[in-house]
Amino acid sequence: MTDFQTIEMHVDADQIAWLTLARPQQHNAFNRQMIDELTAAAALLSTNETVRAVVLRAEGKSFCAVVTCAGCRHRLPLIAMARWPRHARWRICCWR
Repeated sequence: MTDFQTIEMHVDADQIAWLTLARPQQHNAFNRQMIDELTAAAALLSTNETVRAVVLRAEGKSFCAVVTCAGCRHRLPLIAMARWPRHARWRICCWR
């Protein structure tokens, strides 16, 4: 759908969207780019009328170890809540 560097996104035949954190060497630590890409993916998926669910998963042995961007750590929950589309018909579940 879109070229992301820190996440992967695809929608399968059952209309399930899969978002994969793709920084296994860094234990999928959030950085500013990953936050921006997750935000962009959420915006794209929120306009797709056929998506029934979104699953968040991760590559490698760690789901998500830490936030690596200076100044992001204390704001991450607020950023995620503020940027995630409020009108989305689906909710995210995590899969490991």
